[in-house]
Amino acid sequence: MARQMLAVVKDGGTTELRQVPAPEVRQPGELVVRVMKAGICRTDLLAAEGQLDTAPTLVLGHEFSGVIEAVGKNPHRLRAGDRVTVNPVGACGNCEQCQAGDRTNCMEPRFLGLRVDGGFAEYVRLTADAVIKLPNRLSFTEGAYAEPVAAGLAVLKAGIRPEDTGLICGTNRIARLIQRILFARGFRAVECVDPAAGPRLGPGRYDFAIETDPSPRDFAMMLGAIRRRGTIILRSRLHRHIEFPLSAALHKEPVLQVVNYGPFGDAVDLLASRALELGDLFGREYPLEDFAAAFADARNGEAKKLFLAVGPD
Repeated sequence: MARQMLAVVKDGGTTELRQVPAPEVRQPGELVVRVMKAGICRTDLLAAEGQLDTAPTLVLGHEFSGVIEAVGKNPHRLRAGDRVTVNPVGACGNCEQCQAGDRTNCMEPRFLGLRVDGGFAEYVRLTADAVIKLPNRLSFTEGAYAEPVAAGLAVLKAGIRPEDTGLICGTNRIARLIQRILFARGFRAVECVDPAAGPRLGPGRYDFAIETDPSPRDFAMMLGAIRRRGTIILRSRLHRHIEFPLSAALHKEPVLQVVNYGPFGDAVDLLASRALELGDLFGREYPLEDFAAAFADARNGEAKKLFLAVGPD
């Protein structure tokens, strides 16, 4: 009989904790990771609610870290016992981006927790190129936060410069993380702004603006805040249509930059450098068995990142 494990499974319109067969290495280049910590993201909640297109039945979760349990052949110098974090973008290996070596921005991704089984489980099967070794000085909780840091690093792909004056629309956890990432990269004149209060420097004074939870009001504020032909950076992964004030944009002629992920290796290096203060961004950890309570708390607000504690730290 196959070994069993606990997992948070979305099956049609329900999401529940189940005993399911534990994964095993099946092909060269695969490995199995024992999950230690997993972060709860807005995407996980939307998937659980059926608001995202997912595989009919799958294990949720895409922000996690753990320990390699078993490896197949060609393990990319990875061994059982290695501590790792995970890039959830399962690259196809064949598209233009993959062929150029940019597997993080694959054009046909098999995203963990949406298309294939993710990390809200005791074990997960991955390809070797999906994992990044975790330095011993980083905790598994910090390792599970590599995905949000990689997403935050993506704003640097928009051509902004440390000498620019920037505005981050929002004062939420994501806004504060992006501000700290920019400070760590040498930016200084970057502020988080409550859209209801408006920018401190007044209209037309910012070189760039970054959204963190887009709405028509936020777009209008950012368009008013940037200089003519300034840059608006779109980085949220919302799965709904958002109205955009085109008439205001025509006057400003902004550059719109849509970004996805920065390099995961850079995210791990940045975490290991201790250049980011994360303590106030981390919230409660829940046992895997209490995932429903964790999901409910996560829906109540995003001030702090909540985690599932799957294995011992």
